[in-house]
Amino acid sequence: MTLRHYRFCAAALLLLALLPWPYAYYQLLRWACCAVFAFSAHAEWKHPRRAWPLVILAVLFNPLAPIHLTRPVWAVLDIIAAGFAAIPVLRTPPPEGAT
Repeated sequence: MTLRHYRFCAAALLLLALLPWPYAYYQLLRWACCAVFAFSAHAEWKHPRRAWPLVILAVLFNPLAPIHLTRPVWAVLDIIAAGFAAIPVLRTPPPEGAT
């Protein structure tokens, strides 16, 4: 799997977070999104304007030092984060030879 796949999966997980789930789902979501956003920021580091929002999202979803917000606030942040994860994937064509 490529970074594109991981970002698309993270976007799907973020949108599914709008539904009611057990707390364990949201803990898993934090680990997955923090990893995807941190790795994406590292991959985009040559373009700081694209990397810094990903760094902020990685910190926001950090599972080791969680930020506690209300459910409506997280719903808005989940939609914004899903956009940051999915829009670049949908806007750029896959590389040559990728399946």
